[in-house]
Amino acid sequence: MKLILPFLAVALASQASAEVSQSLDRYCGSIAKSAEVMMAMHQTSKMTLADTIRAGQRAAASNDHAQVYNRLGSCSYCVPRLEG
Repeated sequence: MKLILPFLAVALASQASAEVSQSLDRYCGSIAKSAEVMMAMHQTSKMTLADTIRAGQRAAASNDHAQVYNRLGSCSYCVPRLEG
């Protein structure tokens, strides 16, 4: 019994650490993708950067990725990143 408890504690701690790491990776990836999409919107639609940021925030808040995709449909640089 003395050997099992430390093993379980280590196993649970490593699992929790892995889950936190995966969550952080997803969060950072989401931020990077949002920044990339906002810059692409700014460059392809000639919106001001402030308007682009507001549009990106609205799309993110409504989780409406189709709206972002439709705006970038003609941009060969951005579309593969949105579909991937």
